[in-house]
Amino acid sequence: MSMAAFTAKFLISNREIVSHKAQRFTEFVKKSANGTLFERPRSKPTWVAHLTYHKPMFGVLQSSYADVEKELNILRNRHLDKRFLFVGGDGLSIIRVNYLLRDKPELYIDSAPTIIPVQGESPHDVFHVMHA
Repeated sequence: MSMAAFTAKFLISNREIVSHKAQRFTEFVKKSANGTLFERPRSKPTWVAHLTYHKPMFGVLQSSYADVEKELNILRNRHLDKRFLFVGGDGLSIIRVNYLLRDKPELYIDSAPTIIPVQGESPHDVFHVMHA
């Protein structure tokens, strides 16, 4: 499977993602109706997410494609040992990242680390295309 085919599985328009979104919505509405929406699961995850914190990058803004590309390349160069790099950000920065993925797939999709944009983050400023 090519990297482009793999990353296409994460697109909001992917058939499976649309189907799962509808299933989750229905499930949450049912749980809300029967008062179990906020019950915690009894099982524990078998893995733990690892976050890497970076210092803010001064002198760059998310309103500039050149700045966002500079930030992406700094992040990629710090994680050359990784295969995938999930990059969170707000709407404007992620739209810039999405256009860069479209325009330069050979750099950001077909070579490691592959950039996978994530809309938003919690808590804010954890792993984000930063602006200062």
